[in-house]
Amino acid sequence: MPSVYSLLLFFLFFTRLSLALPFHTAGEMIVETGNNGAFLKKLELVDRAQHSIDLAYFIYSDDFSSSYFTQKLIAKATDKKNPIKIRMLVDAAMTSALHSFFKMVVAKGEGNISVAYFRPPAGEVYSDLKLLGFDNPHPLLDAIATYDVNRIRAELRHNRYLRASRRQRTEELLGSFTLDANDTTPLLPFLEAWENKQTKAYDENSWLSEQIEALREAVIGHIPTGAMRQVLRKARLHPGQWLDLTKRLHHKILLVDGEWMMGGGRNIEDSYHWEFNHPVRVDEAKKHDMKYVFMDVDFLLQSDKLSRLARKTFDAYWTKMSVTEKADLQEKEVHRLYADLKEKAERFAPHVGHSTPDAIQGVTFRANNVDVAYVENTMLLKKRPGSEEFKEEASQLNEQWARAIREVKTGDEILIHNAYVYFQPSLQLALVEAIRNGARVTIQTNSHLSSDLGFISQLARRQYKELLELGKRHQAPGKPNPVQIFEYYTAESLHAKVSVLGNETLMVGSSNADPRCEFLDTNNAILIRDRKMAADYSRWLTKLRKKLFSMKRATREGDRVTPLQSITLSTLKKEKEEREAALQKLPPDKRKRQVSADALLDKITALSFEDTDLGKRAREFLRVLFLQL
Repeated sequence: MPSVYSLLLFFLFFTRLSLALPFHTAGEMIVETGNNGAFLKKLELVDRAQHSIDLAYFIYSDDFSSSYFTQKLIAKATDKKNPIKIRMLVDAAMTSALHSFFKMVVAKGEGNISVAYFRPPAGEVYSDLKLLGFDNPHPLLDAIATYDVNRIRAELRHNRYLRASRRQRTEELLGSFTLDANDTTPLLPFLEAWENKQTKAYDENSWLSEQIEALREAVIGHIPTGAMRQVLRKARLHPGQWLDLTKRLHHKILLVDGEWMMGGGRNIEDSYHWEFNHPVRVDEAKKHDMKYVFMDVDFLLQSDKLSRLARKTFDAYWTKMSVTEKADLQEKEVHRLYADLKEKAERFAPHVGHSTPDAIQGVTFRANNVDVAYVENTMLLKKRPGSEEFKEEASQLNEQWARAIREVKTGDEILIHNAYVYFQPSLQLALVEAIRNGARVTIQTNSHLSSDLGFISQLARRQYKELLELGKRHQAPGKPNPVQIFEYYTAESLHAKVSVLGNETLMVGSSNADPRCEFLDTNNAILIRDRKMAADYSRWLTKLRKKLFSMKRATREGDRVTPLQSITLSTLKKEKEEREAALQKLPPDKRKRQVSADALLDKITALSFEDTDLGKRAREFLRVLFLQL
């Protein structure tokens, strides 16, 4: 009979095996940093298809490059010799204004193209909003889903109870919808609540309920009759359904014939497919303001086993979490919309693959027969053992990301090349452990000027300070700080989601380094186990930093500046001094609230880097606070 000791060893061995990530051989492996190169590879993959195409994207537009791409899909679906079955899964919130476009695509696909929307808003959300005085809830839902703060504020003013009022209470409610990280005063009630009741548990449901109740109270304060106020006060609202509204499909994936897979950070939109000097963009910029040009990274690989893993999740989303579109447009409208698509595609066609010598990114990395693992944050519901209760699966992607960070050896580098950095608790603790164990950490990300979500960079300042101070405490004599942070000050905006983890692992995917991508968004990524590819990517970024440090380049505002700048403790100290000087110009009450809010955020952030019970509470509080923003 085996001893307790041998059983324990077997259990520990089995547990380690069960946590090990399955790697499979990819026959061909490409990592593409150039927008033009990535778009050409999407087109090549569609042309290659012989049986099926499945795609899932957060954003799928009807602009120029997207129209060209969609026309290619329609052509494959209607090919007389070999029609291909195509499934298009898109995020419901991010494509809410394109239902007619997708109806046209389904109609033109002649039965071979299906479109489904991931997690469309539940009926209870619409009924709640109508009860609260929003006669047409769709614009507000679109604004919430797309994080458009100005539109949220505008739609609140269209509320039938609030629009006629100039009361201070309404203005305070409107003022709470802000993403200006320089003004932290709206957060003061939450910060003080944590300070006074450090044991209070915050989660996504609690803060969302508080927001909805604040909206209800604001509306009640402006209802003219007591009877109507009582009805609204007693009405049951559905915050759980509202939380589902914030959970989005952030996957980016193109699957062909169960063998080829393409993914990474790019959506289907012009911003990811061209550079500033693209002829169509130059022409359009003369007529109206143009959206960002993103710098991103995609992967393309050949593996039936990895493709099968991705398709399994795709099938689950398609059958369990999505609603399919119908081809119920009138023929005249189908013809009009297709004519518009065709016109855009024809304008783009002469410039497909337009070369851009001065693009910041444009390097392609290739390898053959390398080991690759596929990881996801599926957010699929899973029944708890021994219970009838269902709970969302934990993020395998973030678990493996944090695990890989912890396993980096002394002296080796953790390189985080990511668009949006405000570390969630799992990565935060993993980085702390890695720095203490002697690893080097390099972060290359957006500044508030280059980012389309600049408030994230501003919020991250507090985390940067703690990481740089931790690095300084573990700095070897005569060596630089093992923590290095760099920010882009470019007209282009970084959108990549890449990490080099030690000497042999390169991670490429759709996940930002922030709480939203772990707790509210689905995501997917691959881990490539190949020393040469990891080293090549790291060397490329090192050369790119040297190049950008030695030049001047225009920002979106037109100023010519050094396009990459180092963030140090001295930089952060200078920024704080400038902020304190700016606060002196505020009215005394406003200044006092701002100073208090800043001090509390500083304190809670510092605590969040401690591996203690209070540190855990601080991390959870900041996580939920970020999700609330």
